[in-house]
Amino acid sequence: TAGKNEEHKIARWYTNVLPRRGGHIPKMTESRTRYLPLEIKGCCVLKEVSQNKYRVDNSELKDRAHGVCYRLSKSVDDKDPEHVAYWGSVVIGRPAGDGWLC
Repeated sequence: TAGKNEEHKIARWYTNVLPRRGGHIPKMTESRTRYLPLEIKGCCVLKEVSQNKYRVDNSELKDRAHGVCYRLSKSVDDKDPEHVAYWGSVVIGRPAGDGWLC
């Protein structure tokens, strides 16, 4: 159903960071807030679809990347390459000010 597909595409603004190798799950995991910019190079990349839900949109930017890297802080240079909000997905977050979602 469409609702089930939509839920599958929803990404969270925070994540438990686990190692990729061997499937070993550590006793403690790190939970950390991540940020996404509302705009990149003056182009809107997050379009609000409902309260606190945003579609990751490439229609203005027309970038060749797979999506937008999450940031570890409100700095465009502080990318977290392990976490990407893919084009067309819906992310949940709240405005954090200065053009950022968290």
